[in-house]
Amino acid sequence: VGCQEVCTGTLAVSVSQKWSPTRYELAQTMIADAEHLNPEDYRDLIHNQGQAIEWYRGMVCPCTDRRSREQNPDCALCAGVGWYYQEMDVSVFKALVTGVSPFVEYAAFGEIMSGDCIVSTMPDEIPIDAPDKVVAPTDRKVRHSEVVVRSQSGDTDALWGQNVTEVIYLRDLTTVYAEIEDFLLDGDQIDWSPSGSTPTAGTQYTVLYQFQPTTYKCLGSLPTRRRAVAGTLLPQRAFCRIWVPETHRS
Repeated sequence: VGCQEVCTGTLAVSVSQKWSPTRYELAQTMIADAEHLNPEDYRDLIHNQGQAIEWYRGMVCPCTDRRSREQNPDCALCAGVGWYYQEMDVSVFKALVTGVSPFVEYAAFGEIMSGDCIVSTMPDEIPIDAPDKVVAPTDRKVRHSEVVVRSQSGDTDALWGQNVTEVIYLRDLTTVYAEIEDFLLDGDQIDWSPSGSTPTAGTQYTVLYQFQPTTYKCLGSLPTRRRAVAGTLLPQRAFCRIWVPETHRS
């Protein structure tokens, strides 16, 4: 059976001569849509369906030694991490924040972790890239488990996550602890002030909880086949991971 290949700038469709008229008409419709692709429709989609975000451009801190690449651990600007972030004014623009799926295109960023997301923007508005930081409040809740060391002094232990909404389970090697009776959730801390059971100071216990992440660090941009159509830019997608400042534990 002969086969005719119909090509456009963005689409190639093989049309069999024995296709029914309905399928052939569908192929022609797809070709027509490709020929009349309007990249500005993507901009309208992001502006209409997206959300306001805060964008912080990441830069190497001046405390970094040019030869050893080591940072000053006492640096007041970067807190010893080697990067500082300058807030950029993007108040008039928006971004689409969506979850991720374990597709091959994410392989460059390693194992997908709970809370990872894709931030889609127009590159002439918010050209986000690694190692930038994004603050994007959403209703997404992430479940997280961590090992906490009971404080040697005081009634509270800080959790890694920010905006903690619920403690699901808490135990050490021998005891399961009950909220209200043994402990309270106080912001992003476990409060052991109730008169119930408590782990011994300096020992470890596990906490399973939910929190609502708001701050993400960009690990890099996802590859794209085309950056522009007829000179008009297409959206870019940045792979982002939950970021919590080291000072959150202090």
